[in-house]
Amino acid sequence: MAQVAAFTSIQVAAGERLCTKYEFARLIETGAASILQMNLGRVGGLLEAKKIAGMTETRQVQIAPHLYCGPIVAAANIQIAARSPNFLILESIGTLMAPICKA
Repeated sequence: MAQVAAFTSIQVAAGERLCTKYEFARLIETGAASILQMNLGRVGGLLEAKKIAGMTETRQVQIAPHLYCGPIVAAANIQIAARSPNFLILESIGTLMAPICKA
């Protein structure tokens, strides 16, 4: 993946299936991705996600939190997005927040 990233001007996004900060560190160190899509449901929650976001910030890598679980992970993603200066975009499920907003 690092070789592909080196030969394209298109930003490469990855990481939605990774589980540890060490795996994300390897992506960053090898230059395999310029956008990391950590999944808070897999990486261990807010504290680990904050550590990963901090690593990415120091290397000019952006984050785009991945969402597949539900409203709890969505709320956690919003918290990480709000506190990360290198936040790019927040993935969501179109109907996820509608039931919450109507209540």
